[in-house]
Amino acid sequence: MYDDILLFVATCKAESIRRAAEILGIGAPTISRRIHNLEEQLQVSLLINGKNKLELTKRGQNLLEEFSDTQHFFQHKLENALGYSKENKQKLSVALPNILATKVVLPNLHKFLAQFPNVIFEFGQNQDIQNIDNTKYDIIISGIRPNNSNCLFKRLVTVDYELYTTEQFLINHGAINNLTELLALQHRLVLHKGLSEANSTFSIIDEQAQELHLINPQIIITSYTEATTLLHTNNYVSSLCTSISRPVDNFVKILPGFKRQQDIFCIRKNVRQSEIEQAFLEFLLQEYVAIT
Repeated sequence: MYDDILLFVATCKAESIRRAAEILGIGAPTISRRIHNLEEQLQVSLLINGKNKLELTKRGQNLLEEFSDTQHFFQHKLENALGYSKENKQKLSVALPNILATKVVLPNLHKFLAQFPNVIFEFGQNQDIQNIDNTKYDIIISGIRPNNSNCLFKRLVTVDYELYTTEQFLINHGAINNLTELLALQHRLVLHKGLSEANSTFSIIDEQAQELHLINPQIIITSYTEATTLLHTNNYVSSLCTSISRPVDNFVKILPGFKRQQDIFCIRKNVRQSEIEQAFLEFLLQEYVAIT
């Protein structure tokens, strides 16, 4: 029962069953079933049924408040038992793409530090790092699937890129209605490597025909800001990572049926994962989901 109560508390803090499932790595139906079983054991209703947003009954609110305090009590007892102190600092070194740092992590880092005030962060850009053993980093977030068997990795999310250009480009070259017309202007294509990847080409998916097409861009660029500046000043076509950043208003989406997708991986050394590392990855996923 107590595991289900703690799961209920974690779900309430995530503000939805779907988000809790993503953070905890548990299926949403499993969470719903365990909360329902908890209600039957306690013979009370904890959630108001039929609501899209998680809404608690009075009994549910009381349970959340009571066991939120209990969690802090047990954390305090654990720290005393293991000899932790507020003076003990833990360092976490993380390499991640600039767009994730500026759009997801850094604006919300105060939330993580409020829960883990003893953590000292060192951030760096991944620069297409694949072999984490030769670095100072504990975690690398990258769009490149590592080929080093000595490290541990897992897919975190899949991000979408879509094609954008400027109104002036369409005035100069006309509307682009299909892939053939796009390839005819391949010398004006920009690859935005927003989350880093090994290839100098990119593939886009024709969602209607379920086909994959390989594109050879003229320019390859990592920075989202530089990519949008290039589009604006030179009237090019670029793939932009729309899962994280929304393009500015003066850009025009073209070929909406085409998009490219990229898996983002968490890479870490082949050692036991620390509580802080796990908490940071949960924080990263939670804040990513919040903006997408």
